Amino acid sequence: AAERQDTQPVIKPDIVFFGESLPNDFHERIEEDLSRADLLFVIGTSLNVAPVAEIPLCCPPEVPQILVNRSPVSGTYTFDVELLGDCDEIIRHLSMELQWDAFLSAHDSEVPEKAKEHSTPFTQVAPTVLAFSGAILNRAGAAHSGEEAHSAEESVPDENSRAPSPSTQHQMCHRDDLAR
Repeated sequence: AAERQDTQPVIKPDIVFFGESLPNDFHERIEEDLSRADLLFVIGTSLNVAPVAEIPLCCPPEVPQILVNRSPVSGTYTFDVELLGDCDEIIRHLSMELQWDAFLSAHDSEVPEKAKEHSTPFTQVAPTVLAFSGAILNRAGAAHSGEEAHSAEESVPDENSRAPSPSTQHQMCHRDDLAR
């Protein structure tokens, strides 16, 4: 067996692995960022790991919150809008609707021709829930792995499973917990 000749150290990406502490910048800036926010996008997460999972709960109640995710998240979260499906496709769709030409030009080569032909890339499954390609819809907060639901009856979450109102969420938040 040949031995490896390179002695270069492994380069760690600029991310935080599970179990690692967040950088001090997070803790120093979170309260100011929350007070200045006028919109919160939550993209591609299960919201299972604190303290980041607490950010939507700590946002002021007047700040709209949009979830862009393959499936709804469980727990005490209420989003103003849920855009469910392939996150890349949803962001491309939003960019097209908002006419963000620079973003679209920079990423146009990444968009398959089939995706460019979509005339209606989503289905409205509830008043504030849109399902795009790849959406995994659920009942009562439990996602069904690999299942793509298409009827509103099959995909609308049970009202009893919905989280408290945003004002209740804000009252539940302890900013000191995030600032640590």
